[in-house]
Amino acid sequence: MVAAHGWDLIGAQAVGMRTAFVARPGKAMDPALEQVPTWRGDDLRQLMAQVVAAG
Repeated sequence: MVAAHGWDLIGAQAVGMRTAFVARPGKAMDPALEQVPTWRGDDLRQLMAQVVAAG
């Protein structure tokens, strides 16, 4: 699940999905997240590079 809003990641994590946070300007991860997202980047290119590197 890729999102720029922490509340979307909270739900995805609750059902066992791997998550990716796009840190758009002015957005921060929600402190309610129980787990750190699997991937984090400032844009989709950074996230894609991390996903590809993870195999």
